[in-house]
Amino acid sequence: MNVSFRLLAAFFVFGFATVADAGDFVSTVVQANQSLPTITVPGDRFLVIRNFTQEAGETVRGSVSVTTNGLTANNVLTATIVDPAAPQGTLEVINNIVIAGPATVTVNGGDTNCFITYRKGTD
Repeated sequence: MNVSFRLLAAFFVFGFATVADAGDFVSTVVQANQSLPTITVPGDRFLVIRNFTQEAGETVRGSVSVTTNGLTANNVLTATIVDPAAPQGTLEVINNIVIAGPATVTVNGGDTNCFITYRKGTD
C-alpha cells in the first residue's frame, strides 16, 4: 500500500510539471490598426514568435519592430496572410523569429485582425 501511494505521488508530480511547462506560450489577437503593449525582453532572456498571421484583406500587413541598444529595426517580421480561398500552392509560409535580449519589441496590427503566438525563454 505504501509503495503504490509513493508511485501515485510520483506520477502526480511529474504529470503536474509537464502541464505547468506547456503554458509558456501566449496567444492573442491584435485588432485592426492597433498594437500590442510593448514587450520588454531582459538581457538574460529571449523572445520566440512562433506564429504571426493576418486575415485576408487590403495591403497593410501587421509588423514586428525591435529596438536594441538604441537602434530600431522595423519590419523584422511581417504577418502571413491566411486566405482560405487562395488556390492550392499559393499559401504563404508562416515564419518564426527569435529575438535575443535586451530588446524592446513592438507588434503593430495591419488593416485586418492579426493573431500572434509568442513566449519568453531563458538563456
